[in-house]
Amino acid sequence: MSYTYTVCKKFEFPYGHRLYKHKGTCCNLHGHNALLEVYLCSDFLTDEGMVIDFSDMSKRIKNELIEPLFDHAFIYYREDEIAKEIAKLSCSKFLEVDFNPTAENLCKFIYDRIDEMFASYNNVNVLKVVFYETSTSFAEYTKK
Repeated sequence: MSYTYTVCKKFEFPYGHRLYKHKGTCCNLHGHNALLEVYLCSDFLTDEGMVIDFSDMSKRIKNELIEPLFDHAFIYYREDEIAKEIAKLSCSKFLEVDFNPTAENLCKFIYDRIDEMFASYNNVNVLKVVFYETSTSFAEYTKK
């Protein structure tokens, strides 16, 4: 019989964005304090009895994803000329993406990066990523 072990690490970071062609108030520049939950799983444990060391998981995700790309960054869709000009004029840290920066799209983007990040870890897979835009609104991405 096979058992699957799952671990989860949470990360918080502030970011700003604007939703391109949105009909509501989110077309305005605004910010969020995001909460990110990353779930890694494995059918096996290491010799130490872990899916992965939480410290290793945290360092990789913080140092290779959150700090360089998201923390205090302004995220905008590359076709959004207004956001692009604002980023050039007033932002020291911005992330131009190929999609409208909704919670759903950001969730998948983050999932894909983390999946690449841990691809070399033996028997460790990304189960899902949950991206909280606010304390009451979140998106979840799980690969089929």
